Amino acid sequence: MVTTDTIKAPRVTSPPPVPRNHGLASRKPVRKAADGAGTRAVGAAGLALARIAAQAMQFGLFLYAARVLTTADFGLFSLAFAIIVGLAVLAEAGWREWVICAAAPRQIDEAGTAALATGALIAACGLGAIALARQLGLALPLLTVAGLLLPWAALRPLVCVQMGLLTRAQRLTSMAVVQTLCEAAGFVTGVFLLHRGAGLASLAWAKLALLAVELGGYTLCLRRLGLAVPALAELRRMARFSWHILAARMLVYVQGNLTTLVIGAAVSPALVGIYRAAMRLGGTAQELIREPARAVGWSWLRSAIDHDAAQGDTAGRAGSTLRRRAASASRLHATAHQFLDIAVTIGALLFLIVALQSATIVRLLLGAKWSGAAVLVTLLSVGMIARLPQALAEPLFPLLGKARLTRQLALLTTGTGLGCFLLGLPFGITAVALADMIAALLMLMPTLFFLVAEGGLSLRLALRPYALAAISGLGCVALAHMLPQVVPQPGASGALVAGLLMVRNSLALVTAYAALQLIARLLLPADIFREMNPATAGARPTPTLSSLLSQGDFPMSQAPESQTRQAPTACARSSRPLRVAVIIASTGRPGCVGDVIADLRRQTQLPSHIVISVTGPRDLPPASALVGAEVVISARGAATQRNSGLDHLVALDTDCDVVVFFDDDFVPSRHAIAGMARLFGENPAIVGATGAVLADGIKTPGIPYARAREIVANHDRAYERKHAAAPVMATGTPDLYGCNMAYRLSAITDLRFDERLKLYAWQEDVDFSVRTGSRGRLVKTDAFVGVHLGIKSGRTSGVRLGYSQIQNPIYLWRKGTMPTAKAWGLMARNLASNHVRTLWPEPWVDRFGRVRGNWMGFADVLRGRLTPERIEDL
Repeated sequence: MVTTDTIKAPRVTSPPPVPRNHGLASRKPVRKAADGAGTRAVGAAGLALARIAAQAMQFGLFLYAARVLTTADFGLFSLAFAIIVGLAVLAEAGWREWVICAAAPRQIDEAGTAALATGALIAACGLGAIALARQLGLALPLLTVAGLLLPWAALRPLVCVQMGLLTRAQRLTSMAVVQTLCEAAGFVTGVFLLHRGAGLASLAWAKLALLAVELGGYTLCLRRLGLAVPALAELRRMARFSWHILAARMLVYVQGNLTTLVIGAAVSPALVGIYRAAMRLGGTAQELIREPARAVGWSWLRSAIDHDAAQGDTAGRAGSTLRRRAASASRLHATAHQFLDIAVTIGALLFLIVALQSATIVRLLLGAKWSGAAVLVTLLSVGMIARLPQALAEPLFPLLGKARLTRQLALLTTGTGLGCFLLGLPFGITAVALADMIAALLMLMPTLFFLVAEGGLSLRLALRPYALAAISGLGCVALAHMLPQVVPQPGASGALVAGLLMVRNSLALVTAYAALQLIARLLLPADIFREMNPATAGARPTPTLSSLLSQGDFPMSQAPESQTRQAPTACARSSRPLRVAVIIASTGRPGCVGDVIADLRRQTQLPSHIVISVTGPRDLPPASALVGAEVVISARGAATQRNSGLDHLVALDTDCDVVVFFDDDFVPSRHAIAGMARLFGENPAIVGATGAVLADGIKTPGIPYARAREIVANHDRAYERKHAAAPVMATGTPDLYGCNMAYRLSAITDLRFDERLKLYAWQEDVDFSVRTGSRGRLVKTDAFVGVHLGIKSGRTSGVRLGYSQIQNPIYLWRKGTMPTAKAWGLMARNLASNHVRTLWPEPWVDRFGRVRGNWMGFADVLRGRLTPERIEDL
């Protein structure tokens, strides 16, 4: 049996997938793959060089300001700009992402209008707040700087729209040129005004000069500033899409700027200045990676989708829909893995150099009065290495139509960061930086598991860049301890010598890192990083043809050889239809039992046995509804009751061939039993199968029985009219869905459900099917179908289910029947959804109870207690 959080939620409304480049990108013919790769490489290199130049200019301005301004002045500007950036993030919403994902040119123009409107609204709100604060006499210097920066919040959304257009058109080189020019404008303006004694206002005017040149430059490159008023329905779609991006961005903003705001409010602007200086030094390397990675990631993945769509039009004429889908996803996943490998390898090198040479960098560039920032730079740089996969998650999920995941991942990241920050705050800014590093390390594996579970990436290929970076990093740490320490001496000559020595040490570290990377890649090829558990090897499909085909139907006669696993003994095809028995475990839902028995009586091939496993007479319908059924009384629990039914069936020593486990709220097609008999009869290698679910009410209040019967009846009429003689479709799957799973009886005679999984026995279907899968092939099929009502009565309480959502995956992972990626992915998704939905819980779900159960499960795990059966005592 499976509960709410084991079934993927329907996709949130996103812009429709684009079959070809529209708007700017459609004005040029589609280039060959090699030319496209070359263009992307040049664009990526241009962006990287632009960021290097931009960071050099920003850093130069920062150094000059650090010499002119006091730490308190610098902290005051940091506070003001953090507030304005928050307003700008609100105004930006998700307009750039909407432009990149948009299906039609008009949608792009509508995003421009929305950007102007949100920018004006947010700026007006900010102006009103500043006016009110002035009337109250609050922090006048801070308000003055914030007022100067308000145009940033007003116009930044339009800049993002223009950036989205250039990214969509893959004009990364143009973006690089504009970014270099706008940073130069900001640098010149800031230095000039600082030299003239403008003080804090000089930094604000530098930001505004940067913004003006950036907006003008993008507009000149595009030669357009499209505006269109969206219709009300389209505006709602834009708002729904942007909400997920906005929520994720705001959470990231809170995580990144909370320290500035809280330290400034609770401690002093001087400490804010030191902490922001440390973040600025560590952020120099981060900016060299983040912005190019963001643009390149969107561009590369968008290009992969567009290229596949263009090729799909040709392939579609050959009728190879599934192969077209497999090729498309394969290319997308290959591009994602390549991007992650490059981002982690290069990013880890830059952050490592900054971390190992932080003391020299701080003393050389900022002076002795900033020396307290050195240890902060080291800690923050290590944390930035762990955050590198977020550069892939940001573009991947929206392009897959799963923009909601960016919000969920950001919420989980922010919650972790906030908790660590609050723990570290009482102990000073060093403890805050340490807490930031710990939060980043804690979130590394959940981020990778999101990419694997929802993005379709391979876990071993996602972990490989970090394994190689760890090997190279350890070597660099050892080398850094052998290199002589650089201590800047007073005077210009002393600073020059220290700078040259620092460059020498950096080159030595780069050489060592590159050499170790090369050696590790030669000695540790990609296929070494596999899951080592033989029971679960291959259970998590990687982006190969066989796993991608499992997303759709594939004729059995054409199934790739790699999908087939031979059963231990070959079963000869029977000349008669196979006999199929049905086992139904039920507690507290007698009406459902009566309905499912009635459905089974309508089958075109009647089941050989109908076994009803219940805890007592109160679970049964009237005797008239039980005609033809065999009742078994059992202890309570889905696993125990299913075992009792299976024991009963085996004890009868009948000539039954197949047994199917139906949930009591499953409404099967009238051809379901016949379909099972045909599937297992024609394919002796198959030992287990799960049927297609036409509709699933598990994520909703539930589907009424009458509506389910209507859905099934419509399907049956279409099946009888068109598809009765069509070949059976089936594709490989790592496990089966418990609401309708069928097994070859000869393959499970000696197997039983794990009775340590008590009551609702969450994930017992995965455990049982994976163990059965070691004896033959597991498939998803359209040979039998039905509707899962998802009735909420008779289910486990929220606390018990929440406890099982933590304990059961870890228990099955330790047992070897659940892959690492699936176990941690389930826990991460359930934790995120339970905590988020407590803000607006569904009436039919006890979210608060689940949250409580989640943390009770974690508490037991931390105490060394792996006790899934404890839910009986909760």
